[in-house]
Amino acid sequence: MRYLLFKTILIAAALLAAPVTSCKCIIPPTVENSLSDETITDSYRVHVKKEIHPKHAPDGYIYYTARVKRVFKGKLRLPSERILIKTPAHSCGYRLQEETIFLLFLSEEKEELKKGLSTFSIQACDANKQFEDISEEERKALRAFRKGHVYIDGKDQEKFPNN
Repeated sequence: MRYLLFKTILIAAALLAAPVTSCKCIIPPTVENSLSDETITDSYRVHVKKEIHPKHAPDGYIYYTARVKRVFKGKLRLPSERILIKTPAHSCGYRLQEETIFLLFLSEEKEELKKGLSTFSIQACDANKQFEDISEEERKALRAFRKGHVYIDGKDQEKFPNN
């Protein structure tokens, strides 16, 4: 009887100690959804350089330095401007391969962990991916958005057509 009680308590403790993070997205991430998401301040094609460990950085995050290659959404930046990317270290975070080009949907942080570098965070349910994996339809959506248009049902349309 004591053994059964001990085993039950042990199982309950293990279940309570397990992390409760969920990586499932309500809506599957697409380039179009991520571009239209108002909580995302920036969308860049970036060249991820390397993982770094800034002093005084909070635990639970991975940081990467990157160079901006193209701006699709957000504040214009100089070509090759260096930025700092922050992603959660837990299972819902992104592991970015060094020396690789990515399309990233980012939100600018107020903190500056490395002098002279703006810090951006990545969220789990955005269409972040290696740039070489972007489909032709997604490329069309990026070009349309960059021109100030929207891309609906495979067609480039002005956001505010002249009436």
